[in-house]
Amino acid sequence: MIDFHTHILPGLDDGAESIQISLEMLQMELSQGVNTVVATPHFSFDKISVDDFLELRDNSYNTIKTYAQEKNVPVPEIILGAEVKLSPHISKRDSLEKLCIGSTNIILLEMPYHNWHESWVFDEIFAIIVSKKLIPVIAHVDRYIEKKKDFDKFQKLFRMDLNLQIDLDRYPSRHSKKIIDKLIKEELVHIVASDCHDTGSRAPMLKEKLDLIRKKHGIKVVNSFMENAVVLLNSQK
Repeated sequence: MIDFHTHILPGLDDGAESIQISLEMLQMELSQGVNTVVATPHFSFDKISVDDFLELRDNSYNTIKTYAQEKNVPVPEIILGAEVKLSPHISKRDSLEKLCIGSTNIILLEMPYHNWHESWVFDEIFAIIVSKKLIPVIAHVDRYIEKKKDFDKFQKLFRMDLNLQIDLDRYPSRHSKKIIDKLIKEELVHIVASDCHDTGSRAPMLKEKLDLIRKKHGIKVVNSFMENAVVLLNSQK
């Protein structure tokens, strides 16, 4: 299995606070059958330069890999990426491609939580697709939809040539279940992830959550999520 969106690298954002917690999270992933983890620490152009971010991310990755080897603890494969905050003029940044996942042309985008229906949002996504030749994955789209009746507001997003990712960390809480079940039923979901941050309330529990999805929507739906993840990770720039 592939966990496509995680905050599992230590000391970078609001995810794993220490090397020890990071290693525990990786072990939890492995115990659930997750053999590939995509590390996607938060990135925002208004907070740090791309090169400085990549240096910090690489150092964090090397630290946890070395620590796991010293402890003789097996961990899943870690593919480096970022959860990139969408902002005005982001498509004009020369360094945007450096934030793609691994060696792919896939970029994980975090939408603004408020007033993101403004035209610049869609203009930037369109430019990222057309000008940058990148394939966006919209992170945790389920979190932006407050009510089932709000789906009509998102039709423009649903029609774009991109991939929608949902978080399973809160499934099946009442609100999360309604939104996610509707997204899946309407075949709008391409990728699922734990979006794990720690070993407590936001621990990686991908297998447990996927089992619930399988019971509700069937094994073909679950398999399609994993197949889509493999295809995206195998895409090349």
